[in-house]
Amino acid sequence: MAVLAHQIHALRSRLEERNIRSARERVLNHLVLAADAESCTVRLDGTLMDLAAEIGLTHEVLYRTLAALEKGGAIKRTGSGIVLRRKNGM
Repeated sequence: MAVLAHQIHALRSRLEERNIRSARERVLNHLVLAADAESCTVRLDGTLMDLAAEIGLTHEVLYRTLAALEKGGAIKRTGSGIVLRRKNGM
């Protein structure tokens, strides 16, 4: 039962995330929720194209959004993940 409850919670979170209209806010929301609490790092297990599909964006929009977030200082991209520069990010 706990596994089902966790799956329902994860699905509801994904549905709520897809309702966020702004690509910037959707990406930041996803990163904040997926980040390790201590290091503020999101480890990317797949490709950026996989991430784009997961959060309901085209990969082009995701690439542009990540570039803008990095340029603005909100994130830092590393070889294996993304580090949130500001804890709240939003």
